[in-house]
Amino acid sequence: MSIDNTHDPSSGTPKPDPGAPSAISRAEAAPGGTGAADAGPVTIAAPAMAYDAIAQASAITVQDAATFMRMMSTVTAAAIAKCTELYIASGQADSQYQTMIANLTKNMSSCVDQYTGMGTAAATVLGKFSKGSAGN
Repeated sequence: MSIDNTHDPSSGTPKPDPGAPSAISRAEAAPGGTGAADAGPVTIAAPAMAYDAIAQASAITVQDAATFMRMMSTVTAAAIAKCTELYIASGQADSQYQTMIANLTKNMSSCVDQYTGMGTAAATVLGKFSKGSAGN
């Protein structure tokens, strides 16, 4: 009985070649080349990979904050519109709806502050990483 040491029995996938260089091969052709065989392996250093990962995470964080702010803006605008309608219909000079509108406006202002804070925090975290040596 022979043992096949080229496949991982738990997943059925081939094991990586331990002698292979730890590099990411670029499938781009060199100038005048014909394909990946002409392009040598490109090594991306760990700091560059970390920078890219943090940059992507930071961008996603800011996008999520913008989405949150957009959704809160929609809900807040609808609530302010309804409060305004009820305030006008009540005919009262000092109405509970005025207080609600003021609170809703403060909530929207708080969302803007959160967005600004998340963007600043993302930029701060990203600033703590070096761009490395991936051509960045």
